[in-house]
Amino acid sequence: MNRTKIAIFTGRFIKFSIKLFNRGKGEAAPGLAILKIDPNFIASRQQNIKQRIIITGTNGKTTTTHLIGKILQLQNKSIITNPHGSNLSRGIASALLADNQVDATLWETDEAAFFDIFQQTRPTHVILLNLFRDQLDRYGEVDNTVKKWQKILEKSSPITLIINGDDPNLEKIAQACKQHKIIRFGVVKSDTGKDKPEAYGDAIFCPKCHQFLHYKLNTFSHLGDYECVCGFGRGVIDYGINLLANKIFINKKLISSNLQGTYSAYNLAAVISLCKQLRLDMDLVNKAIYDFVPSFGRQEKIKYFDKKLNLLLIKNPTAASQNLEILENRKTKLNLLIAINDNFADGRDISWLWDVNFDLISEKVNKVLVTGTRALDMALRLKYAGFDMNNVVVEPDIKKTVVLLKEAEDKEFDILPTYTAMLEIRKKLIKK
Repeated sequence: MNRTKIAIFTGRFIKFSIKLFNRGKGEAAPGLAILKIDPNFIASRQQNIKQRIIITGTNGKTTTTHLIGKILQLQNKSIITNPHGSNLSRGIASALLADNQVDATLWETDEAAFFDIFQQTRPTHVILLNLFRDQLDRYGEVDNTVKKWQKILEKSSPITLIINGDDPNLEKIAQACKQHKIIRFGVVKSDTGKDKPEAYGDAIFCPKCHQFLHYKLNTFSHLGDYECVCGFGRGVIDYGINLLANKIFINKKLISSNLQGTYSAYNLAAVISLCKQLRLDMDLVNKAIYDFVPSFGRQEKIKYFDKKLNLLLIKNPTAASQNLEILENRKTKLNLLIAINDNFADGRDISWLWDVNFDLISEKVNKVLVTGTRALDMALRLKYAGFDMNNVVVEPDIKKTVVLLKEAEDKEFDILPTYTAMLEIRKKLIKK
């Protein structure tokens, strides 16, 4: 029996045992064992699969991956994917325990794991969504990730590389990797656009000469239509986004979707860019986009007893600020539950809370429940953002906070959690 067969047997036994004893879904542990037995397992299991797709970036990769998966299934394509965000090598190895006689693999990939996963999966299509500061204690500064991505992409054989052209760092990578077929998406018109990047922008300097970039249009953070006196600038946009009157147009076609916010427009443009490259039926693509229901904490809607809850994941300053802009546009008063953890998967450093403009909604808030391991830090941030602290309830214990949520007189809450807090809260809400 060769290594791969032993790895498959071991992985399936571990996965079966985990499910039998109700210890989870078996999305990581089987993969750890598999890769110990056969380090080349991922490459060998998908070498005969025609289309191999990777999606990575700081924000939006889970939603983008889920939506592409729905589209491929609607087009009668058989796929293997990692649908629950287990986006390291072990999660991919676990997923590949399934029958590998499929049309495509679709992998959501952690930014730091992209280098290794790219080598193992040898993708045919890669989507780079964006790069923002996130978990600095784990990833380091954005420049570190840019260098690693560029290094592996420069050395690889030609693929289809789909990038957010509005991100200067991704444009730098694209310009250095001309052997690939480069497809760019980006905003070409916006009725809410600005002419300079926001204070928390992560790439406001030219990645080539390090002078300030000049913006013809800025959407949020450092994204937009930029140029530098040295000649560096945004490339030709293949899939242009128009953001007009809270509607999303891509290549001038109205896109009907349940997804909200400018960041969702970028995700949708990435999806359409890939689908065009795969030559899919665009009528079915548009149907899947229209029917897609946000899930797993990303604009997910949950009914909890008599409460209507809206989960908006906030794992870094960009994600948080974009979700606050969605709330700012609400016409009614807001009831919030903010849950901030500092576990390993969240990042230990929570100083990013001070880069988020919570002032945007300070006058619109009716009630706030604050919880999580860093509840006191979050409460202090709200105080300095001008919130009326008489309306703020601080309870570090998430379990007790969910009880307070249930007992609250208000019927609608927006929940703003970090990643592990989202998982904990969501588990309690759906097990009511």
